[in-house]
Amino acid sequence: MPLDPITIEVIANRLMEIVNTMQHIIFRTGYSTIVRESKDTSAAIADVAGNLVGQATQHPLHLGIFTPTIEAILRRYPLPVIQEGDSFVVNDPYIAGSPHVPDFIVATPAFYHGKIVAFCLCIAHKPDVGGSVPGSSSGVATEIFQEGIILPPVRYYSAGILNQEVEDILRNNSRVPDLIVGDLRGQVGCTRVGVKRIQELCEEYDPDVLQDAFDEVVNGTERRVRRGLGAWPDGVHEAEGYLDHDGIDLDRPVRLHVVVTKKGEDISFDFSGSDDQTRGPVNIRPSLLRSACHYALVGMIDPTIANNHGVTRVVKVICRDGSVVNPRFPAPVNHYAAILGLACSCILTALGEFVPEKATAAAGGGSSISIGGSRTRTGQSYVQYELFGSGYGARRHSDGVSGTMVDAGNCKITPVEIIETEFPVRLNRFELARDSGGAGKYRGGLSFLREYETLEDSIFTLRGAYYIRPKWGIFGGKPGALGWCTLNPGRSKERKLPSATRGMDIPAGTVVRLAIAGAGGYGEPHERDAAAVLEDVLNGYVSLEKAREDYGVIIDAETFQVDVEATRALREELASAR
Repeated sequence: MPLDPITIEVIANRLMEIVNTMQHIIFRTGYSTIVRESKDTSAAIADVAGNLVGQATQHPLHLGIFTPTIEAILRRYPLPVIQEGDSFVVNDPYIAGSPHVPDFIVATPAFYHGKIVAFCLCIAHKPDVGGSVPGSSSGVATEIFQEGIILPPVRYYSAGILNQEVEDILRNNSRVPDLIVGDLRGQVGCTRVGVKRIQELCEEYDPDVLQDAFDEVVNGTERRVRRGLGAWPDGVHEAEGYLDHDGIDLDRPVRLHVVVTKKGEDISFDFSGSDDQTRGPVNIRPSLLRSACHYALVGMIDPTIANNHGVTRVVKVICRDGSVVNPRFPAPVNHYAAILGLACSCILTALGEFVPEKATAAAGGGSSISIGGSRTRTGQSYVQYELFGSGYGARRHSDGVSGTMVDAGNCKITPVEIIETEFPVRLNRFELARDSGGAGKYRGGLSFLREYETLEDSIFTLRGAYYIRPKWGIFGGKPGALGWCTLNPGRSKERKLPSATRGMDIPAGTVVRLAIAGAGGYGEPHERDAAAVLEDVLNGYVSLEKAREDYGVIIDAETFQVDVEATRALREELASAR
């Protein structure tokens, strides 16, 4: 008997309440700053086959992760051998779709009257799981074994009892073992709460009704996506972009290319034209590329569409084997975030050709650093692992958002107070980077500048992007500013760094100053209202020089008033020169 719409809606909202509760719990029980502050974690519910039926909306990056995880677990542990109280853990990017080795996924089956009715899952980034550098994410790794310990699916808890051997192995392979174990136990705890809530649902609704509701929730998402696609014109559009390099071959750019084909209510994303897999760690697994496609498509159609398997049914993703978007084992993948951001920008650019009113310029480039060592006073190891955002690209009728996480990497920027409290560093500067947003009728979002001073001898690792090739603007908008990183700026030992580095020994007192690449602008800069340019100058977003050079607006340096006549003359001159 078909379920009535009210029951489906009630259960759908209950599922979202459950996953949001799970995610809130891991935020509050996580030990590491990357979980507590950066919030690099997601919670989800999958059906018995591993199809996603609900995911918290925090982190679009993880949309394509959970189904391959359950499939990998079931290959190793068929349903008949799974017991109530089991919890599984895995972090293998090749076997289970984990983004990279530091991302550990915990899955706990939900039993009701002796039968599995669902899986509750949580993925969370670990600050260190071994490997060649503190933080386990060397910007110059050449194989995955340099990125930390790799677990296939294993039982972390068996019938409710901790598998101490697994935990001991993980402790023995981390520079910060208490944080690893604390975060993992938090993940188990949040999935157990999810299991309890699923069991409560089974008390209210027959398990067969619940399974039918799972199907209808997924079907509803599929219908909404197909309905949205049906309103778009059919066609084929493509886009491409380049990373500076892979961290190893510094003079060789890495190409990502996508062809988007939309016909009727179907859509495909073909990345076959992308470069071959790289020696360095900018490779990305197909599960993450699928996440990028889901994120961009849902964002362009209707951001209120629920995150579940219904999107997967609609989207076809083609990744050539042996390419940078489908590398072969044991290629390194820890710097996947750089090409993930590039993929999001390329996908959105191509989709913007179908619906120009929703087109957006490329977002700025994310980045991450790790600073690790042993505190002099206690001798205890520490790993300071931070994720950085930038700004969003400008769009029709609106400037880009500044100083935020961008695209599918929806984490948080760790607060200054937390960094200085927990790690031996001082933050001297944290500010929006002037002139970093691409000029346009609507300005690209600004990135930010951050400056550290180390208080202990440390090991520093950088994973950045777009130090050579900027993120682009559209419809005449200019690209965002390039990123950069400098050690000891203004000192005798000043040193410019490439966008990706190996672990570097830096003594106490070293200053690290870095700026993230900015976002692209939308429309011709000379069409921007002069009053808006003046406001940007007064806010410190745009310099007087760039106001004149990029926007053709002349502002008096003493009165900070627009010289209307001089501005009109300059803009007419620039227009005639175009």
